[in-house]
Amino acid sequence: MNDSFDSRRLANRHGGLGRTCLPMRTRERTVLIASDSPFLRDDFERALAGSQELTLAGTSGIREVAEKTRRWCPDVVLLDASVAPVPGLGSLAQHLRALDYPPSVVLLVQRHAERSQLEFADVVLAAECGIPAVLQSLRLVTSGAVVFVGRSRPTKSTDLEMRQRLSSLTDREREILLLIVGGLSNREVGARLFISLDTVKEHVSRILTKLQVASRIEAAVVAVRAEHARSGA
Repeated sequence: MNDSFDSRRLANRHGGLGRTCLPMRTRERTVLIASDSPFLRDDFERALAGSQELTLAGTSGIREVAEKTRRWCPDVVLLDASVAPVPGLGSLAQHLRALDYPPSVVLLVQRHAERSQLEFADVVLAAECGIPAVLQSLRLVTSGAVVFVGRSRPTKSTDLEMRQRLSSLTDREREILLLIVGGLSNREVGARLFISLDTVKEHVSRILTKLQVASRIEAAVVAVRAEHARSGA
């Protein structure tokens, strides 16, 4: 088995899906605002009403966010932890990422927030910056320009380790990983490869285990980062 993960080679087999960022689904970019503060929900709802790039999928309290996310399939879930920590954030983030259309998990915090909360989010934003700045950051997230934020830049040794983990994937797992990089959901991957949704989920679970990551987003970032390192980007 070839030890390098060549996304360009695999991309040619799937219509050029190999990209250096995570493309979002081709529809309006939607945001779900999850907060236990009705004032914050109202403020964001008013701000998004005037946005030409973002659409409000809906608002919810923290307890209802998992069900609302499953129902509305937003591109981004903004979790408000600016007043109080989100209870069970780790389990909640894991549940959201296991959905057929997993959203980017964005955490809104105060600057002095506990670091233990930050590690579960894909992106962390400071509430003190104000709603306009937060919305601008969300535009970047939904554009695909931001693929991974909130963790230190990997060292060369970490890049080497990730390439070694990628080399342990089977050809089918690499094929599925490329489609994940291309932004396809589990259901769309199954349709593309003519396999069942349950089979896709089994493959994805093995990919996450082998790469030692917690989500499809992280797996895609590993693949993109390895390709950059291989090409000298």
